[in-house]
Amino acid sequence: MPSGGLTALVKTLRSRPDEVKKLIRALQLAKREMLKSKEKTLDLITRLLNMDRETAVDTYSLVQSNFNDTGIPTAEGMSNIVKMVQSQVKSAPKSVSFLDVAEPRFAIEVAKELGYKVE
Repeated sequence: MPSGGLTALVKTLRSRPDEVKKLIRALQLAKREMLKSKEKTLDLITRLLNMDRETAVDTYSLVQSNFNDTGIPTAEGMSNIVKMVQSQVKSAPKSVSFLDVAEPRFAIEVAKELGYKVE
């Protein structure tokens, strides 16, 4: 997250769920601000990543297109990440289910709290 999601150990999800949820909320709010304030975001990208303006605009567009409205991981999005890993790691399992790599429960709770329409 904001564009690639959050990685956490199962142990962390079980032992510190409130912290996980707070982090997801912060990432969602950061994403919202980033999308709302394109010029500020471009300035930040340019400064922090030492990028020229044109590359910053291209980067912003690419990242923006990868976001979903709610921040809840989708089967399609996770499948794309799994395929990328499988193409780069020879020992990666051939078959991976959505629930093997995603725990949407926290993101669903945060999305509801932030007023997103959740199905």
